[in-house]
Amino acid sequence: MNARAPCAGAAPFESNGARKETAMMAACRHTDRRGFPAISGRASRRAALAAAFAAAAMLAPGLARAQSDLAVTITQGTANPVPTGAPVTYAVTARNIGTAQSSPVQVRLELPTSLTTPTASGSGFTCSSSTAGTLRTFSCSSGVLASNQSRSLSLSATAPGTISGDSQTLTVKAMVNPNDLAREQGRTANNTATVSTVVQTLPDLAPSWAGSSTTASPGADLMFELTLRNIGNRASGDAVLKVSIPVGQLSFSRFANSQFDGGCSPPDAQGKFTCRTSTVPAGGSRRVQIWSRTNNLLEGGDRLLSQATAELRIGLPSLTPTGGRTAAEVRPLGTSERNERNNTSSLVTTVSPSVDLQVELARSRVFNCGDRRTVELVYRVSNRGSGTTTRNTQLQVARSSACGLNAYLSTGVAGCFCLTSTLPEHHAQNCSFGATSQTCPINTLAAGATREFTLYVEGAAGQNSVQVQATVDPANVLPESNEQNNQIATTHPL
Repeated sequence: MNARAPCAGAAPFESNGARKETAMMAACRHTDRRGFPAISGRASRRAALAAAFAAAAMLAPGLARAQSDLAVTITQGTANPVPTGAPVTYAVTARNIGTAQSSPVQVRLELPTSLTTPTASGSGFTCSSSTAGTLRTFSCSSGVLASNQSRSLSLSATAPGTISGDSQTLTVKAMVNPNDLAREQGRTANNTATVSTVVQTLPDLAPSWAGSSTTASPGADLMFELTLRNIGNRASGDAVLKVSIPVGQLSFSRFANSQFDGGCSPPDAQGKFTCRTSTVPAGGSRRVQIWSRTNNLLEGGDRLLSQATAELRIGLPSLTPTGGRTAAEVRPLGTSERNERNNTSSLVTTVSPSVDLQVELARSRVFNCGDRRTVELVYRVSNRGSGTTTRNTQLQVARSSACGLNAYLSTGVAGCFCLTSTLPEHHAQNCSFGATSQTCPINTLAAGATREFTLYVEGAAGQNSVQVQATVDPANVLPESNEQNNQIATTHPL
């Protein structure tokens, strides 16, 4: 056997030539001249060699064999707790903290199947997945890792949409080289890591605007309907809706049909007010109508901005006289929201060019129809504003006579005898005739445009005069800058 003895030549010297005893020399005091341990009795040479090498390894660490040591960590990227149905991400890192190159790396990820649509990937990794019962497993393979080298994986999934109770804890586990732990030689405590994900039901408040509020004319009445919805899956606590309307451009009138049990405060000098409610149930809502009127001096194209922001009223810890905290005021579980990006809603109301309808009696005449006196009335409706009408309206003519005729009656109204054959022809106006009034439709009317309507009123027997009142837009369906010229009343002798 030509093996070199572990103690052979173990005699280092100082630089000045003086002999210096080292730990190795101390371990080799009891060796023979060739450096082999002195043996006696029945001890074998092989056992003596093993003992010598073990002693050398203990006393001279530099002679110990370098080894790898793989470790794994897993962290949750999204905030905890996670709302139901929300995405959740994890970062997994495998690192070789040993002094030698590792074997090829295997990472196994285990997560419950209630975390849906999972994916796992990472640079340098090839991953496959499998499912057994309620456990989903990803097996990801990669190459070797040099000392102090690391490699990362990303794991993403979706939290369950429904859970039992208000919260549920799910555990995700990561393991490195789970099938080759023998190579770690006792250093396996860092080969497994877990993270706990808390899934929680949460409210989600979202305000929205509705009502006749996207366009307006100067001096018009507006109704905003403001709705606070809870699109989450848990009832909210106390909620506050903070609202602002453009002061100076809108003047507040009143609240109507409020469902906020805490009421709404009147707007302050800056046009700000709040509406409060003790709760909004999951899937439920709270509504309030806000009536206001636009400024008469607004011009077409002006934009009015109204805004609403929903907040959950949070009881912050307060100081007691002794400097401590009041436990009852600490924010309880569930007062946070699933999504706070939808807590604000804005509405822009654009001022339309003003509409100003005017009705006037353009001309009239009285003529005989048999033994009856009949009045021909020509009404002119004009739009004196700068904008076009946006809705259909009508001209309504009320009369004191029981007889109202037009040129298109095939039979006379009871007590009236002038028929089509004896009345002048006029263009069709699609007017309707009632017992005491006549109504004619008015469709789109552009700025500066006019339209004439010819109507006939026949006096009843023994009647000396007829009173007629014409009104344009009697139902106020059009926002107008001036309503003083929407009506005219006249008396016509017979």
